[in-house]
Amino acid sequence: LTFVAVHQGTHTISVTVSGKIVIGEIFLYHSWSQGIRTDQIYGFSSENMFSIVYATVCQHLHQLGIIPAVGNNPGENGQSDSLNLLVLNKEEKTAQIIQISRDSMVGIDIYDVTGNRLMTENGQIALQYAYGDGAEESCRLTSEKVSELMYGVDVDSYFSLTLEGLVAATDAVGGITLTVPEDYTAVDPAFEKGAEVTLNGELAEKYVRKRDIEVLDSNNQRMERQSQFMDALIEKMQSIQSETEYLSLYQKLEDYMTTNMTADEMEELTDYKIAEGTVKVPGEIIEKDGHAQYLVD
Repeated sequence: LTFVAVHQGTHTISVTVSGKIVIGEIFLYHSWSQGIRTDQIYGFSSENMFSIVYATVCQHLHQLGIIPAVGNNPGENGQSDSLNLLVLNKEEKTAQIIQISRDSMVGIDIYDVTGNRLMTENGQIALQYAYGDGAEESCRLTSEKVSELMYGVDVDSYFSLTLEGLVAATDAVGGITLTVPEDYTAVDPAFEKGAEVTLNGELAEKYVRKRDIEVLDSNNQRMERQSQFMDALIEKMQSIQSETEYLSLYQKLEDYMTTNMTADEMEELTDYKIAEGTVKVPGEIIEKDGHAQYLVD
């Protein structure tokens, strides 16, 4: 799961807490689809044209081996499809998850292959991950955008789990049992409304990933499944009592995750009681240029 940041204060957004709180960011998985590229974007204002040409030239110089690259090509390092903040009340040992739509519109910082920021353009928050290195830098950049979206709250810790890691985590805890709230047979025949199913890794991937991209609000529907699955997975992980068992799980997931938290810091999070029901950042979904845009209130 993913947890981030320390912030001094008594509240954040619509979630009221007391004392010192920790802000967390949870990337349930990343889909490795192609992001936007600086030399593939059209319609920029004239003052940005030099930056686009510069980025294209830098990319070709990198391909020729003349300049080094920072990670892979910018804009091609994946997207963060599930974003959440975990708010911890450290005095009462309680927590609340705040879910952020991947389609939330923010200013995306666009970088060239040398790591220089070229410009900022409006885009879905999921795209910011693509302009990092697919690991620590991508998490840092995404954390900054989450901070901006949440009115500047500090985000200084993160945990990222790839889709493969989500599959591994599900299998490692012996599967996740839940009741399907709606008819999702289009995703898998087993997902009938009201059916109780135990998801293995393969079914878990379908449950949290699949959606009909032709439907404007398909991501909102998927977020409901992601929230349900995440609650069940966290509950299962928090039920682990043995330190040896916990460390074994950590080691199984280590190759799939990126975090700046230690194993001990992550284990401490199991002491918190997480509130039932995820709080979703409010907003309105619209269609523009053939893509869904979530406009946060």
